[in-house]
Amino acid sequence: MRYSLRSGIKSIFFLCTLFLISFVFISCLPISPVVGPDRFVDLSSHSFSESGPAILKGSWKFRYENTEETAVHIPSNWKGMATTEGKAGAFGYAEYSITILPPITDESHMLKIGELGTAGMVFINGIEAKRTGYPGITAQETRPDVRIMYIPLPTGSKPIDISIRVSNFDDTNGGGIWGQILIGTTAQIEQIQNAAMIQDSFMAGLFFIVSLYYLVLFLYRRSDRTSILFALICASFFLRQITTGEKILLYLLPTIPWRVLVRIEYLSLYGLAPLYISFFGSLFPGKTLQIFRKIFVAIGIVTSLFVVLLPVPWFISTLVPVQLYWILLFIVTFVLLLQAAREGKQDAWIFLFSFTILIAAGINDILLTRLYLPTKSVVTLGQAVFIFFQSLALSRRFAREYRDSKNMADLNTHLRELDDAKTRFFTASSHELRTPVTLITSPVEAILNGSYGETISRNAPVFALVKRNCDRLMHVADELLDFLRFDSGAVQPVFRSVDLSSWLDKYVSLFSPDAARRGIVLETSLKGAAVARVDPVLLETVVYNLFSNALKHTGEGGTITLTSGRKGKDSFFSVADTGPGISVERLPHLFERFSAASAVGGTDYSGFGIGLPLSAEIVKTLAGTLVVSSKLGEGSVFTVSFPFYSGEVENAESFPTRSISTWLPPIQKPANPDLVPILVVDDDPDILAFLDEVLSRSFDVHTVISGAAAVSLVEGGFHPRVIVSDVMMPLMDGFALRERLSAMDACASVPFLFLSAMADAAVRKTGLASGAVDYILKPFNADELSAKISSLASLARAERER
Repeated sequence: MRYSLRSGIKSIFFLCTLFLISFVFISCLPISPVVGPDRFVDLSSHSFSESGPAILKGSWKFRYENTEETAVHIPSNWKGMATTEGKAGAFGYAEYSITILPPITDESHMLKIGELGTAGMVFINGIEAKRTGYPGITAQETRPDVRIMYIPLPTGSKPIDISIRVSNFDDTNGGGIWGQILIGTTAQIEQIQNAAMIQDSFMAGLFFIVSLYYLVLFLYRRSDRTSILFALICASFFLRQITTGEKILLYLLPTIPWRVLVRIEYLSLYGLAPLYISFFGSLFPGKTLQIFRKIFVAIGIVTSLFVVLLPVPWFISTLVPVQLYWILLFIVTFVLLLQAAREGKQDAWIFLFSFTILIAAGINDILLTRLYLPTKSVVTLGQAVFIFFQSLALSRRFAREYRDSKNMADLNTHLRELDDAKTRFFTASSHELRTPVTLITSPVEAILNGSYGETISRNAPVFALVKRNCDRLMHVADELLDFLRFDSGAVQPVFRSVDLSSWLDKYVSLFSPDAARRGIVLETSLKGAAVARVDPVLLETVVYNLFSNALKHTGEGGTITLTSGRKGKDSFFSVADTGPGISVERLPHLFERFSAASAVGGTDYSGFGIGLPLSAEIVKTLAGTLVVSSKLGEGSVFTVSFPFYSGEVENAESFPTRSISTWLPPIQKPANPDLVPILVVDDDPDILAFLDEVLSRSFDVHTVISGAAAVSLVEGGFHPRVIVSDVMMPLMDGFALRERLSAMDACASVPFLFLSAMADAAVRKTGLASGAVDYILKPFNADELSAKISSLASLARAERER
């Protein structure tokens, strides 16, 4: 590159200054008090309430294998430590110990022990308290695992002996106690754990959604490689986020081996380097750094193959040279971006700024993992800043490309439609994801807070609830990925000759229980000889979507009719319901993408809005047609038609069938006159079941699954003291229910709470303007919700007495 010596010095000085500022800022972050100077820690006069948790960092007794005891500070790595037999090697086993005198208080205390490399066992007063993996004295005996441990301490004022046995036969960088050891009150340590879990989960979700979003953009704009490269960078951030810190992946897959976990972690790191330089090289193409790009990409691919193919100790031994390779790549990429900025290329300064922040965070993390710095890890924050500014710059770049189009008027219209679709997508996806996420995070939070007791059985219903909603999230992801597969042309139907009548008959038995529980009549008119050449696996998705929509939008006492037969040269089947119907304005757009989210600011949409468009894509791929007819107030009819096939018919029993999950509404318990009666309304049975479980400890909870059922319950003589309702419900939404109940004498002055996944500001404003006392977003904290209901009930009682 044609830089003068003076320009090069300025560039290096600029980079060093930014790194120094970042380092000073990171070093000034608050660190808990360090205690324990002489292998004995006197905490008898320590006030955790005033000073917070303490770090047991001081001088620990340390014995490496059979050598004599010495003193070490932790966190530490024993590789290269001086012992009576020479210097300690990377592999082996050791024991750390310290004695503490706990505070004279009635509060319970707890230890948080960071990563032990790579297996550990903790003894409290000579008794095993917890282990991660199994620390043996040979490689064959050792089972590596690096989970963070939370260990309660015995109460009382007697000294507590803490001993930690550590083994390492896998990590060539050396073993030891790699993470901090905190001691604090049980509440403080649990708060730290919960905060870390929430932070890691939030950042992992952010990285995943951004990655998915740019993957979708790439499928729409395949000529632009920057979208797919940025999606892969975000995906790498996501993998790193779930395998480090609190290691969320271990909560989702508790039995995953450590060697698999560490491969995922290292793969997410090693694969980033070639992605970085490829991403920025595609943004600012030029011949100057083409050779560097090819070399860095080749090295990155080779090192990633090391992680996949080599034994764990072998590829871990490459970490130091790979870290040096990263630093060199950082410098080259920085120079590339600086050159683009000096040449006045658009948004180059934004890319340069965000990448510089990422460099500072990355170098800090490298030095921190090598135990060269006493700072905190800020790489996740650096990644978030990087993603934010890169997204901002990419969005500006996409907008400029559109504005430079020949037909500005058509382009502006298209941009508005694209922006609306994106807004509707994120609004709808937020709602679709918040409900299952609520039923995962809220129960987990309740478990961590001890709402289910100190011990909980692995067969407890709450775990089934969490697992079921993990499956719901997976179903949403599968549905979106199916859409992407159709877009990319990756779907290849496997045609079979199917008699639609006999094939559909089995779905009647699958959906009948759910229809019966909802009070819906399911009728059939399946006539034979409705033969067609279709892919039954793909067509099953169509049947599932049409049935699910009909069940969701048909009220109690309604009817769903499944019909099949032959009409002219076509075989057909139809699903008809007696629901509210679809307006004439919306019918032409029903099979457009995200059409279910078309009512901006309203409450009549649900899901991502891709169920019907996906069904239309499938039917079109199978050479059929999907049409709808509807009248407001009378219901809708969806009809699927295929050309009649006169050949031999295959046995319908040989085709696979989707497993349909059903949920029983919560069983109403007898009224308890000693508790405050409350009414909970939601169209999701899992939400009702969870709320009934967590609130029934303090209130007489009555749950109903629709607005109409709530009105009937009140009209039947039930007088709640507080009402909690969802917003988005079919037939009668939360706003309509609020208006209906406020007009009834029994509920006119009853406090009304909205509990919804709708985060749109306009919707929240509408809810509060309707007279509700609060609008609570899902996910929610169950204890806070219970406290708020109790407070409202007390205020309402005081107002009545006054």
